[in-house]
Amino acid sequence: MTPEIAKLLREPFPSEVVGKLPRVWCKRCRDAAKAGRTCDDHTKVRCQQCRNNITTAHLHLDYVGHAETTDRFLMADPDWTWEPLAFAADGLPAFDRYGGLWIRLTIAGTSRLGYGAAEGKEGPDAVKEIIGDALRNAGMRFGVALDLWGAKFKDSTEEQHDDDAASQRPARDVWNDARPAQPAIPPETARLNILANARVAIADAGTLAVLDQIEQRLQGAYGRGQITDQDANDLTDAVIKRREVLDAARPEPEPLP
Repeated sequence: MTPEIAKLLREPFPSEVVGKLPRVWCKRCRDAAKAGRTCDDHTKVRCQQCRNNITTAHLHLDYVGHAETTDRFLMADPDWTWEPLAFAADGLPAFDRYGGLWIRLTIAGTSRLGYGAAEGKEGPDAVKEIIGDALRNAGMRFGVALDLWGAKFKDSTEEQHDDDAASQRPARDVWNDARPAQPAIPPETARLNILANARVAIADAGTLAVLDQIEQRLQGAYGRGQITDQDANDLTDAVIKRREVLDAARPEPEPLP
């Protein structure tokens, strides 16, 4: 890959193509959504930012869509391609136990990994969403929309996630903690610092919103080449396991009298 192509991939997107992706943080609302409802603690509203009829228990992530991402790939390399990392017995792409898909994206002769998921959705539309999500995720590793992936949450709704003040502390800025000072430390030492700090931050995460922040910083660190593919895979597994713990610990609503 030439420096010119790498620079093109990392060009910021114009604000008019940057959308607002809603992320429901309340597990009970996500479960109730299958029946078109919300949990007893929240209500459904018409959100003025993302223009969705959605529970009040949501926040927003800046993102660029599948079409804009594909256009950027084509501008950089008309012959770009992707493939799943594994195939099922029927010859179709193999999804993991969480319903997600690992892919290998190749642009200008360079290949990098990506992961896509569809937030528990099912059916053909979910498959298309997973592929689009995987392409955006892999594209981030080339620097596509990296400024959006690495941005911190600007939404103040994290205060709604948990009444326990101790669990509301912001995620440790593990990537800046590991950023070398003067004189510069060797890249391998910086990498090990990131890994150590990230594991502590993941284990300490008290809310799903904090965990989302950590995951975004992890993606940014990988996109900048600060950690390896294997590091990213291992830390992603740790994030998934911590997410399961936080989901399981969320209290059930009190029964009506």
